[in-house]
Amino acid sequence: MGLEPLEIGHAAEMYLLLTDGALWQFTDGGMPESLSALTERYARLARRSSPTGDEHWLNWIARDLASGNAVGFVQASVSRGDSTARIAYVIGRRYWGLGFAGDSVRLMIDELENNHSVTRLVACVDCRNCGSTALLRRLGMQCVDELDPQNNQYLGEIVNEPQSIGQASWPSICRLGKDSSR
Repeated sequence: MGLEPLEIGHAAEMYLLLTDGALWQFTDGGMPESLSALTERYARLARRSSPTGDEHWLNWIARDLASGNAVGFVQASVSRGDSTARIAYVIGRRYWGLGFAGDSVRLMIDELENNHSVTRLVACVDCRNCGSTALLRRLGMQCVDELDPQNNQYLGEIVNEPQSIGQASWPSICRLGKDSSR
């Protein structure tokens, strides 16, 4: 599994993957209207910064290195001067259940910790999205806000202690208690 910084040229490769309506059942993002619209979106995201410059937009294409196929994307938004990242991910339906989501998110977490000084993670997920809620829990994130069932908030803290998740051991993962004051 590998991550590549998102570039405009990824739009053509990602378009067919992202036009599966099942991907957008539980997310706000929405299916791209056209290849042109996705290319325009990727042009904005590839700048890696909000128009005002107050937020880093970190987006990567998730690629299966064995096949060479793009399997989805992971993304994080980090406000300048902040150590909290808001994370999201989308993996193509034909790649569900194969471990690509977990591997991609773990690689993103390592990147955020090692190169962007991120120590806290926030992810929002619809409670009906069983796969995503299970993944976030496997990563050690805990649901801290269930007021809106379509937008449950999960919070995690990156810790530097080797831990094992499933078959793989990762040098940094998420861990969180209910205390969100740190």
